[in-house]
Amino acid sequence: MDPIVDVHTHVFNAEDLPIDGFVRQLSPAPGFVTAIVSKPLDALAQWRAPGGKEKGVLLRLLSDGGALEELEAPHEIAEEVTEDEVRELMRDACADRGLLPSAEGLESAEAEPIDLETLGRAIQRLPADERAELERWAAEQEALVEEGVEEDLELFDPIAGLARSIAGHVKRYVGALRLMMRHRFKIVGRLATTYPDVQLYVPTLVDFTVPAADAPSTRVHEQIEIHSLLGKLSIIGGIPGAPQTRVHPFVAFDPYREVQETALRDWNLDTCGANPYRPYNAEDPYHRELTYDPGRAPVLRPPEGPWATTALDLSQVRGALNLVRHAIELGGFVGVKLYPPAGFLPLGNVYRFVDGLGARLDAALRALYAYCEAMQVPILAHANDSNEFEEGYGRFAGPEGWELVLRQFPTLRICFGHFGHLTGVDAENPGEPAPDSWPWRFVELIDRYPNVYADVGNSRFPVDENYRKRFVSMLDAMLVREGSPEVQRERSRRIMYGSDWWMNTMSPKHKTYLKSFQDHFGDHFSQELLRDFMGKNALRYLGFNGPDDRPDFRNRNRRRLEAFYAEHETPPWLPQSPVTASDGEA
Repeated sequence: MDPIVDVHTHVFNAEDLPIDGFVRQLSPAPGFVTAIVSKPLDALAQWRAPGGKEKGVLLRLLSDGGALEELEAPHEIAEEVTEDEVRELMRDACADRGLLPSAEGLESAEAEPIDLETLGRAIQRLPADERAELERWAAEQEALVEEGVEEDLELFDPIAGLARSIAGHVKRYVGALRLMMRHRFKIVGRLATTYPDVQLYVPTLVDFTVPAADAPSTRVHEQIEIHSLLGKLSIIGGIPGAPQTRVHPFVAFDPYREVQETALRDWNLDTCGANPYRPYNAEDPYHRELTYDPGRAPVLRPPEGPWATTALDLSQVRGALNLVRHAIELGGFVGVKLYPPAGFLPLGNVYRFVDGLGARLDAALRALYAYCEAMQVPILAHANDSNEFEEGYGRFAGPEGWELVLRQFPTLRICFGHFGHLTGVDAENPGEPAPDSWPWRFVELIDRYPNVYADVGNSRFPVDENYRKRFVSMLDAMLVREGSPEVQRERSRRIMYGSDWWMNTMSPKHKTYLKSFQDHFGDHFSQELLRDFMGKNALRYLGFNGPDDRPDFRNRNRRRLEAFYAEHETPPWLPQSPVTASDGEA
């Protein structure tokens, strides 16, 4: 059986995110809605979510061979967040907004958490512009509403419809909240048992400390240490309820962190002075054409001691690129996550930001790209016009900046996360290439460069029939009707499955996400394309297999992961290399 790979997912918990800033800035819901949930989420995260202490728990699990029952003492594993605790916080949140909690909602997690009548009165008191924003948002939510909603009531009473949309959204947030309060290895277990057919998950980290202006409780270097141990736990079959599941993460790179924590911050462009930034070693000053030479870079020292009882210690590591190097070369990470809507273009920032900031951001990003290209490290980029930290930043995720990157780094492995959804796609003729269509422009980059891919993470495909028809029509044109058979075949080998779990858990139908893609792709496209989409493309993107779908034993990313397995058996989708990589190749 060909493996199924989820190339875009998340297993961090609430302590890994700046919750209040994250919810307020990245929630798709209007401010009226997010204000109800953001502070309770933040308060509960600070109070109950397991933070950096999980590192010790994971080391104990590894030393005990993954025996979870040995660690169920209250002082070692935090108790699950109870429904009573969540409802108590929601009671306070409702009071802060002049609302009332639902009497039933305080007794049952299945009931609406907010009294709909008082919520309706609060909506009526809103200014006209806020009310209009709510109405637009509620219209977009219609496709996500669970079956059984009394639509007739909403037709005759729009306020009741708005109130129900808000209450349903808040309830889904509460469900996500309870998930986010768990230990990360238990979150992985929930993911793996939600989609049990997936053999490999690629969870990605994010670093929003600078753009959100709200630091997470668990610092970024600690998150890397913990996720490295999650990978080890999966190697020994220790994921709760899913012993065959493997987890190999992507590390976040924030160019703002690289600017703040390296000599880039001292680069004074006004004086035309030399750039003091030396991203790889003391002898090689930064310039636009600088390449990464693993033979000249400082050798990183792995943790000393037995595999099961050692962990990364990154407490003294400074700079985003140094964190990436340690995660990739020592921690079992298999790629890098970039998030342009947090405030940067993939390249070309020099034309967007003044006072030298743009040039510094571009320098940091070029240093990353040169490293990733030389070391065959895949990059996953948020590539949808969404989740912007300031107005207009969502457009930073578009194709223009990536065209600049690929001109300079043509063999870079890059995946456009979310595939732009349907941004700019003609609503009436989705199969027609349009100048403003992000998916079609991303496909142009796929056509021109050998290692460019895209994924469908957190798509509306499973829940919105109209969206699904448009998406299938677009793919049918891309993969069946437009271009030569050779072009069509190559495109079909570059588009990948990804869920974006747990972000997609706020959809009432998220549990059917995998099956929906399997069923609908199986109905509309060939079985060969379906197998490529569900896993084979991901194994090529990650560098584990070559263009012929056979193991690429020379690929550096593959060899690093094999080394991370140490003496443990590799899974069937990663057969052991007949040779061991040298230090220079690792």
